Amino acid sequence: MPQDASIDVNVRNSAKLFQGPIRYVIPPFQRRYVWNEDEQWDPLWNDVSALAEQHADATNDVAASEDSRASHFLGAVVVQQERQPTGDIDVRSVIDGQQRLTTLQLLLDAAQEEYEVAGDKLSARLRGLVANDDDFVEVDEDHFKVWPTRADREAFRHAMHNDLPTKEHEDSPLVEAHNFFRNKVHEWLRDDGEVNPERTEALYSVLRRHLLVVVIDLGPDVDPQVIFETLNARGTPLLQSDLVKNYIIHTAQREGLDPEVVAEKWLVRYLDDWWTTEVQQGRIRRQRIEQFLNYWLTMRIADEVLAGDVFRTFREYAEGHEGKIGDVVGDMNSVSDFYVQLADLSAESDISTQLTRFDILDVGVVTPVLLWLMANVPAEYRQTTVRAVRALESYLVRRALCGRTSQGLNRVMQEILKRLSEADPAAADAVVVDHLRSQTVERRAWPSDSVLEKAVLERPLYGGLARRKLAMVLEAVARHLTHTASKGELIIDYSSLTIEHVMPQKWRGENWASPVDGFVRSGETSESARDRIIHTIGNLTLVTQSLNSAMSNDPWSEKRAEIRKHSLTTINRELVDHAGDAWDEATILARSKRLAEIAIQIWPGPDAI
Repeated sequence: MPQDASIDVNVRNSAKLFQGPIRYVIPPFQRRYVWNEDEQWDPLWNDVSALAEQHADATNDVAASEDSRASHFLGAVVVQQERQPTGDIDVRSVIDGQQRLTTLQLLLDAAQEEYEVAGDKLSARLRGLVANDDDFVEVDEDHFKVWPTRADREAFRHAMHNDLPTKEHEDSPLVEAHNFFRNKVHEWLRDDGEVNPERTEALYSVLRRHLLVVVIDLGPDVDPQVIFETLNARGTPLLQSDLVKNYIIHTAQREGLDPEVVAEKWLVRYLDDWWTTEVQQGRIRRQRIEQFLNYWLTMRIADEVLAGDVFRTFREYAEGHEGKIGDVVGDMNSVSDFYVQLADLSAESDISTQLTRFDILDVGVVTPVLLWLMANVPAEYRQTTVRAVRALESYLVRRALCGRTSQGLNRVMQEILKRLSEADPAAADAVVVDHLRSQTVERRAWPSDSVLEKAVLERPLYGGLARRKLAMVLEAVARHLTHTASKGELIIDYSSLTIEHVMPQKWRGENWASPVDGFVRSGETSESARDRIIHTIGNLTLVTQSLNSAMSNDPWSEKRAEIRKHSLTTINRELVDHAGDAWDEATILARSKRLAEIAIQIWPGPDAI
């Protein structure tokens, strides 16, 4: 840190914070305004109004001076001086505390508007705390004492400007906050509908002199990145993506780039609601931008990146990268376009079926490999990508059908990424297939045809496989049969179908014959054996919910008639055409063998992919 770098720490009230020509600019990397009524606005107003009540009661106490009255501490903000030409408005960048600084401005402006409506002369003094004098204004935004991040600017402008409509921005938290405080001030100033001068003076005094902020003021030569990271290592930290964006802005500034241009060119896309929406990742929910940064870094370094290490990993990667920060961010943004494509499961493509199945299988660990393939394999080798993706699908679905856990999958994918980074992109499919074929440890292996067949025949998939995954497998079988039979697809909404047990789970009773001998395992009775077998895939199919409910526990003869009459799917037509007059353990086993053969065709092994 240079010798002339300085850090000043002072307690400031609203008057000292905002009086005179000053602009607190929130850098473009900062998150949007997110405070809300329940957690911040209402508690703040309760504190302010209670303090104002005390001040109103003290007006009759001659001995109680203004300086001796109670104050309310709002917290701390960190700002950094910006070098400005002599005579220009003093500018500070807000490094930390932008939410409370913005809220304080909204409160002061809401009060100013209410004082103006009430015809009180104090409105002019409050105006000096929310708007810079025209003599110092060169462009319209110079009027504002606080200037928010890019995505919030129009809503903030309309909320703070007395004459601008807010209807187009009524869902913005900024406008909602301004309306909230204005309504509260309006009510507080009045007794029986009339403005009370003592209450007016008391609230003005609190707003101007008795709301205190600790201001940590950094000199222009202090490295704000160090402060930013230190501050957010305590309490509730900023998101990893906030730290990454901050690093990008300040690194670009050190390289001589304009931060506004950097934000517009590189980072503005991530302010969109789509990127800040939380999505499921394993057992937790994370914003898409957080998830993407994790996947992109994993793709580039071919190693595990923990959720809490995204920023540290990004910084190490950027510092070790040959070239400037723009090269790193350019690659990140290019890959983010492919991430958007992967997330759009409604889009039709030659791998859309696989992407939907990856989503159902909940295998985010495969995403970095998918991103690598999409970002690195040239368009003329598209079939290379398609084959690699089909191999990944077969590997993962076979493992799911065999009951293999996800343990070790992340390491398998990282090893693939290492090999891909060293290979010709045109041979990416061979790299993926060969690496998956080479896994010999059972928990990482690509199940063979015989292993898959045994699992499909014997595993009670209903209850042993998540319902959504089991429905995916049955749908894949149904589509395969339809395509084979008609060389096309019937238009069927498979998402509306539910899993049906042909022999019902409640099979005991007069509708179904007693269990057949010959299927009992060690430790089982004939009845417990049937209870196991009815959950294997041979006894399962897909029907509409109405047909499912209508058939319920009906005997096989009636179920067969209902399915033949009401079901259009090839999987059900084949079911009733090939089954005899009895539906029992032997019939179920025979159908399981048939479905195992189909599964092997849909998800072939490494030698047939």
